[in-house]
Amino acid sequence: MSAAPASPLPYQLIATDLDGTLLRSDHTISERTRAALKRATAAGALHIVVTGRAVRWTRHILDDLGYQGLAVCG
Repeated sequence: MSAAPASPLPYQLIATDLDGTLLRSDHTISERTRAALKRATAAGALHIVVTGRAVRWTRHILDDLGYQGLAVCG
């Protein structure tokens, strides 16, 4: 049985923080979260990361995620 095609989302933008949102207490991103982000972007939503972290403390996390979008860093 093949997967159902992605359905349109009721929103076009998802903005997430890192600490306590995408990142777990061990500073990793779960496979469940990664899959949810992939499903949302496949359905047409734009994902941006918004964090109080400086770029140098954010880049390795975004690289690990394979992140290609915009990031607002503090």
